[in-house]
Amino acid sequence: MTTRLLMNDIEYDGVHHVDGTYRITTNGFPLLVYGISDQAGQFHPICLMITFHEKTKDFTLFYRGLVNLALELKLEYDPDYIMQDACPASKKAILIKLF
Repeated sequence: MTTRLLMNDIEYDGVHHVDGTYRITTNGFPLLVYGISDQAGQFHPICLMITFHEKTKDFTLFYRGLVNLALELKLEYDPDYIMQDACPASKKAILIKLF
């Protein structure tokens, strides 16, 4: 879930972040949140995804969706850094050559 306006921030050179939370959804499914923090420390959300698990395939689908949407909108998506927690699945997914 995202908007064209939110996707415009994907070209920013700041630190990109992704994390999952279980506390927001009422059904207990993880909500993946992707965004960018600027030099002032402000967080700018780019997109959200509700998924069944925090597995490698879920994160791979999430990143592929971002890449495909950026291509479709003719936006440059080539992050230098993506900050993630210690979730092994997100690490494996980011190591797959998606960018």
